[in-house]
Amino acid sequence: MKKPQDIAEPRRANPHNFLRTKEQLEAYAAWKREISPLVCALVESAMMGQSARIDTDALPLMQEAYTVVQTLLENPSASADDVVSDPRVKNILFALQKLETKKEDTFVNLYDVLASPTIGFQSKLAYTRDRLLPRLDWLAVQAKEERNRMVEQTTDIHISPDEEHDSYEVRRGPEPEKSEGMPEYVTAMTYPYFGGHYASVAHDSYDPATCRWSRSERRYRELPAQSLDEEKKRIYRGAVLAGKSVAIGRSDNWQGGPWTADKTSIRWLGDEQPASWNVVHDQDVVILLSVEGDVDTAYQFDMNIGPAPDAIVPDPPEGEPKHVPESFPQELLDKVDTIMRENIPVAVKIKRITAFIRNHLEYSLDPSLEAVYKSDTSQYFHKMWELKQAKCDEANTLAARALQKHGFHIRFVGEHSVRTKSPEGWTLLHDGNLHGWFWAYDGEKQQWLRLDATPKGDPNVDEDEQEAELGEGDFGEQEQGLMSEEELQKTLDDIIKKEQKQEEREHPEIVFAREANCSPEEAKQVLDKIKELRERYARVLKDAQKQWQGLVQKNMRERIVDRGPVPLSQADDIDEDELVSGYIELKAGEQDPHIGMKEVVKQKKEEWFGGYEVYIAADMSGSMNENIDGVIKRESQRDMVFLLIDSCMSAAVHSRKKNKNLKSPMPVKICLTVFGATTEVVLPITDQWGPSEQIRVYRALDAGAGGATPDDEALAMIAQQIADARRQEEQMIKALPKKKRDGMKKNHWCMRRIVLAVADGGSGNAVAVRQQVDALRKQDITVDLFLIADEKDENLHTATQVAYGNVTPTSNPDTLGEKSLGIVTQRLREGYEKT
Repeated sequence: MKKPQDIAEPRRANPHNFLRTKEQLEAYAAWKREISPLVCALVESAMMGQSARIDTDALPLMQEAYTVVQTLLENPSASADDVVSDPRVKNILFALQKLETKKEDTFVNLYDVLASPTIGFQSKLAYTRDRLLPRLDWLAVQAKEERNRMVEQTTDIHISPDEEHDSYEVRRGPEPEKSEGMPEYVTAMTYPYFGGHYASVAHDSYDPATCRWSRSERRYRELPAQSLDEEKKRIYRGAVLAGKSVAIGRSDNWQGGPWTADKTSIRWLGDEQPASWNVVHDQDVVILLSVEGDVDTAYQFDMNIGPAPDAIVPDPPEGEPKHVPESFPQELLDKVDTIMRENIPVAVKIKRITAFIRNHLEYSLDPSLEAVYKSDTSQYFHKMWELKQAKCDEANTLAARALQKHGFHIRFVGEHSVRTKSPEGWTLLHDGNLHGWFWAYDGEKQQWLRLDATPKGDPNVDEDEQEAELGEGDFGEQEQGLMSEEELQKTLDDIIKKEQKQEEREHPEIVFAREANCSPEEAKQVLDKIKELRERYARVLKDAQKQWQGLVQKNMRERIVDRGPVPLSQADDIDEDELVSGYIELKAGEQDPHIGMKEVVKQKKEEWFGGYEVYIAADMSGSMNENIDGVIKRESQRDMVFLLIDSCMSAAVHSRKKNKNLKSPMPVKICLTVFGATTEVVLPITDQWGPSEQIRVYRALDAGAGGATPDDEALAMIAQQIADARRQEEQMIKALPKKKRDGMKKNHWCMRRIVLAVADGGSGNAVAVRQQVDALRKQDITVDLFLIADEKDENLHTATQVAYGNVTPTSNPDTLGEKSLGIVTQRLREGYEKT
């Protein structure tokens, strides 16, 4: 497969130029959500004038398809004659260069649409989903059918059973190592072709005297069932001797995720089948198939291997890295030390060190160097560095040991690296592509990295892939496209927040409705009412604010502070802790040693405010629906309660903000109870006055009034609320440090409680009301009634005074707000003056 040489001028898309609005970003998010990551990467890379990496895990036919798509995205007008590919791929993908539109004799090139930075992702998504993906899906089906047909076919290739290798000597044989295309024996093969590294052994111990790698004790576990990616799995064909085990070579490329084997897919070929078999793996995910059967019988098998989302990965290392006694070239040590001191990710350090070693060496199979290198194994790495000649196992042993010396856990891994395929399309694992590489553990990301320090020139190694893997970015960074998922989500969130803030500024009722869990229409009514009350009673509120500020007590206190050590001549007393140092001063000739203490009196102004609760009982009996001079009593009561609560809570907040050193261990709290057809606690005692509380108060007081006047029941409910509040207060004080509790007692920091009731007539049970009022007074709690009635109705006034004691009559409901604020501030002032 090749690309045409004549590539169009690369596009340079800046995502911030066309991914700015919420609609654009949401279309891009839908694109990322519905289209496969590889197709997204192909399109978005082309938009930026770059080339995405083709997924090498994909089946070969699909790799060809993705490469053709990439070619056409880079040059939408490319000719099919310039591309060498499977006819099925060419026929269906080049047809997308000319698509009919709804306009007669008008066509569109799909690849122009996809690669254009000026066409939005809504259109790209539609074209990709409706035109491109069905063709890619058809090709994927063809690729899988070809793979599955191969299961039924036999080949003339003889597979020789391999065995486990407990150790490996780094050495040069008397004959040059074989290269690709010259196999004497094949140990396994896969279909369809998949090149790269196939791992079947991992060593974690090294003997520098013999240059031999070995394995520590293996811990074998049964291989769990795993779900291979159906679009990428391969057929693995191997052989195993009866009574023996064979390692299943799995891809160690890891670019598309770790590979594994499906133990449930084993199929025995030929007439011979073993009596039993088992599949296990060790801590480094070396997968072993062992069989029992006729002696000296080789059993040939197929099984599926491939990437899997639930694939097992090597265990993290245990303990500290093993000691490395070898001597290393000073140039290498200096370079490694320099890299290790750099403020860069661990993975980048590992890659830089590996690349430095690889680039210093040259690939060589010269057998005469075996004697040169091993004449003195203590100088093994020095000779290699000096002569700059190394093959795969030598270069990777040097890199692995250098990293291990600097604190990294490593594994020396083998044993095949494949670049070519058989004429039938099989990947052959044979004696001509034996290879060694290594892993290093990245403690930051808690994962193993596969690295290859083999110098340039090894025919078994894809140098472009090797250099890309030793680059300093993680695989996949190129594939994140115009925006990473994190950046996309953050940008979307920022825009949504900005729009919400703008909407909140223009429509505060939306915020209120969200917090109060009500409709925007109802929220607007409440906000309008609050605004109206604040404007109508601006003067009253201003006067009330002055009253609240007058309640802030200014307290001058004298505080004695022990200051020391001071000279003896200035001391009020001797500080025994300073006698030793004083003796030393005397011996040194000091006539006035610092061994004394002195009491210093400091004056500190402290301000305190708060610590009161206002309990309101509102009359919602039927008579409150009546009006006086056109003013409905129920509505005036609603306005009064709103105004009173709003003023109390606003004053507390204002005082705390204005007075930085305010001593206020207790908050301002409010409670609302209504009585009438329904008698209930609408707002239990709370220090909150936000939308949720405001909407509850508004709904309760704006509802139609009805029923009698059971104000005694409302007062009983308030008494219970007060009892609950006292318990909470006691628990809060008890939890404070003793010093703070003593300070509260000394400064009379305690809750003041006030009860206000509103009514427009006599009590339903005056005797019960009197009992409740007397009980509250015994707790030093005042109860005030605001009576909405004709001031000339002496009988009513007398009756209510008998029941409540403190009665403030008003024949004008509009004065309720002003009068209630005056009474509250008066009662609080009286309470503070008692202390």
